[in-house]
Amino acid sequence: MKIAIPGAGGRMGGMLIREIAAAEDLQLVATTDRPDSPAIGEDAGLVAGLRENGVIIGDDPAALFDQADVVIDFSSPAASCAHAELAAKSGVALVVGTTGLTPEDEAVLQRAGEKAALVYCANTSVGVTLLGQIVEQVAAQLTDGWDIEIVEAHHHHKVDAPSGTALALGRAAARGRGVEHDKSGQLTVSHHCAVPRRHRLSVVGLRNVRLGERHGQGAASDDDECVGPKRFTSHGRAFLTNHCAFPRPRRLILLLCLLLRPLRLGHR
Repeated sequence: MKIAIPGAGGRMGGMLIREIAAAEDLQLVATTDRPDSPAIGEDAGLVAGLRENGVIIGDDPAALFDQADVVIDFSSPAASCAHAELAAKSGVALVVGTTGLTPEDEAVLQRAGEKAALVYCANTSVGVTLLGQIVEQVAAQLTDGWDIEIVEAHHHHKVDAPSGTALALGRAAARGRGVEHDKSGQLTVSHHCAVPRRHRLSVVGLRNVRLGERHGQGAASDDDECVGPKRFTSHGRAFLTNHCAFPRPRRLILLLCLLLRPLRLGHR
């Protein structure tokens, strides 16, 4: 399968390039980066810490869709929207793992997904998908007297806060509680200390930590030292769910296999 990677000069781009190089059935055919990136004109293999692979990092997004079967995009909201429009025109499949998209951005992906195979999800981990389902069920059961709070930590290179994973889990909790999102489409969140007890059933607390080089973590507990995605607390009792993310990019291969089927936009 022929793969193209935008954002090849970044952390995720480099990781994907290394994984493609390690897979016998995948071939890197094109890479790009933002126009002001120092990686422009460099060999993608060398930038990713490998030997030369002959794929030069360019700045023309359209070139990604000339040869590839699938474009894997972990870039920026603006770039992902541009890539979605190119996917719709070319019919090339697109996987979008970019976070920080607005409802308007997601609408662009939705329209593109009507014309090309497009997978968009806040976190490509099977574990996070299952965790979201568990959180929704728990939130529906633990109601009166139970508070919900998400505590998520990422490395200091993480641009968006809260993370897409944190928002996805928060939305799962909101569905379980029957809470509506606000008009912007984002989850309404607040620190519980500022929320009267009578209103807490309609609020999901959220804390963000950006520190060091740690990978994504999420947990839920009843102590303020917890770093990590979801906690339910009541009168000294706690129900804790936890997710710790480590570099396991081969989970993307499952998405690539799924794209061989006629898909439409899947938003979790």
